[in-house]
Amino acid sequence: RHDGKKVRLRKTTGHTFHEKAWASKKMADIIMAEAQKVDAPATTSDVTTVGDVIRMFAARPDGVGYASMRYLTRFDRAFGHKEVGELTTLEVDRYFSSMGVKGSTIRRYMTSIKSCFNFVKGKGVTVPDVKFDKPSDGEGRCRWLDVEERDRFIDAMPTQDSKDMVSFLFFTGARLGEVFALNHTDVMSGEVILRTRKGSSGKLRARRVPLHPRIRPMVERRAKLKGALFTNQKRIGLRRWTKSDLYRFTIPVIEGLGIEDFRCHDMRHTFASHLVQNGATLKAVADLLGHMSLTMVMRYAHLGSSHLASTVDLLDGGRVSIGTKLTHETHVSAHAESGGGRSHKELSGRNATTKRDRADASMLGIN
Repeated sequence: RHDGKKVRLRKTTGHTFHEKAWASKKMADIIMAEAQKVDAPATTSDVTTVGDVIRMFAARPDGVGYASMRYLTRFDRAFGHKEVGELTTLEVDRYFSSMGVKGSTIRRYMTSIKSCFNFVKGKGVTVPDVKFDKPSDGEGRCRWLDVEERDRFIDAMPTQDSKDMVSFLFFTGARLGEVFALNHTDVMSGEVILRTRKGSSGKLRARRVPLHPRIRPMVERRAKLKGALFTNQKRIGLRRWTKSDLYRFTIPVIEGLGIEDFRCHDMRHTFASHLVQNGATLKAVADLLGHMSLTMVMRYAHLGSSHLASTVDLLDGGRVSIGTKLTHETHVSAHAESGGGRSHKELSGRNATTKRDRADASMLGIN
């Protein structure tokens, strides 16, 4: 459900076996109605355990992103039974240390949990002052395919639906969740509207991404079918894609082509890397990817044309002219002949003699 709670449905559609189409539609309506249900938010007096805190956060009006809810569900399994006031920094640190995942993943976990605690704290719930010592984020992952590898990857997908899905990911840089949620109404005038919940606020943000000529006909053809933009053929009817569906198609292709260390999210990195290599600015890439700042796209900066070469070339462009050089040498030579080249000690002696001569002249009344 939208609040992250899993429920089992045991209901009849009211249609017979021979009315499969009507039964499928009714079943979809039943599932959608159940998915949109959210438990009434708990009052502050009812929030006593870590699990209560997570459920209160999950029921907020703005909703919670899929990834954040997944992190919180895992945290709930570990500490959901524990009283909120008994949670300590030490056991949270041990929990993260035992996860065996990269630092960037731990940072996302910590951000989701901290957002949860801050939200319920603002509602009057007393939460422990747990310190999150976030690991260094580093430069971030930047695995991408070249043009030939990308095209071979697309051609190797076994079905037309999977080809369309992978092509869209490679040519829009969209996140998987954004693509799975697309509807025909999100396509307009050669652009597609992508929506995602990002940041601690979980605010729903939308951006417009122009469709590349290579995928525009395919996307517009699918939009004419109404409903979900991308569907996956199952044994019973059509349904939206899920990560497990995509992995079921892509993993054999990755292994068959011998591509090492490649994940589905790297299609997004491929999109951004190709743009930067062909002269796109980091600001434009950040806008297309849906980043609020340039921090995340700095991982692609080294792929662009370097401005340092032109900077070093200034050494030749600013070459000192022969005339300037001769003038400088003449000035130095003249300075040396006039005593400018004498040592500091010699000059000090001359200055002292001059001062004594002036003093003697003064005593004699000579101006």
